[in-house]
Amino acid sequence: QVVLDPDVRRLQDDLAENLVRALQSRKPAKKKSAARLDPDVRRLQDDLAEKLGAEVHIRQGRGGKGSLEIRYSSLDQLDGILKHIK
Repeated sequence: QVVLDPDVRRLQDDLAENLVRALQSRKPAKKKSAARLDPDVRRLQDDLAEKLGAEVHIRQGRGGKGSLEIRYSSLDQLDGILKHIK
């Protein structure tokens, strides 16, 4: 067992307390709310989700770029999505 110098031990305690305080005071990251999504994009997202039978997310970036995410929970659901797309 290592015996620490009292000054080193106090420094460790101070660092640990500061870390705990910093973590407790952090505000959780805010998720982008669906309310900020353009109404037309939201409607398209909902229509796609209904037609595909899966969760759909459309994220718009700058300059007209973005991403389309389709989530599935089983291979059978993926197969159904692919049949709709083809």
